[in-house]
Amino acid sequence: MAKKWQRLERIVKLKSRWITVYADKLLDHENNELEYWHFDRADSVIIIPVQHNHILLPEPIYRVGVGRVMLDFPGGRIENSKEIEDTVRRILQKELGVSPDTIRMLRKLNDKPYAVDSSFSSQKLYVFSADIGPANLARPPHLRIPENKIDSLFEKLECGQCRLALHEYKASLAATQKV
Repeated sequence: MAKKWQRLERIVKLKSRWITVYADKLLDHENNELEYWHFDRADSVIIIPVQHNHILLPEPIYRVGVGRVMLDFPGGRIENSKEIEDTVRRILQKELGVSPDTIRMLRKLNDKPYAVDSSFSSQKLYVFSADIGPANLARPPHLRIPENKIDSLFEKLECGQCRLALHEYKASLAATQKV
């Protein structure tokens, strides 16, 4: 069984509202001395919005990390882990124009949040689906994909977290015999 690594020295600590970056000198499980960079990030949530058995996606958005515009599900950072459902409602309103009173049901799709990149980050990912009532949206979605065409959506998504969220949603449909 591998033992926990020992921090010998903190070389760097940079802190902002959303991220803290560390450089540490560590002693690994084989007594090798390593310089290791890692970060703490705010947890995040991805939402699969569904209206009339169609998955809704907002306009593609520029992603700084890859330097281009990408198709993603609505999502964002969670400022307070006790208010995840409020965060989900705010994100849906911001990205799709969904009025909170039109959300019929929010469902957490992963019982335990996922470690996003455990080698370098403390960030966890929560995945939700949102059943949106028949009201018109303030902003029309970029795409409306019928639930029975989920596999075609996998071809359009590059984001690993979005693809994971879609797998979770597809599994939830299969569990309820919808697919």
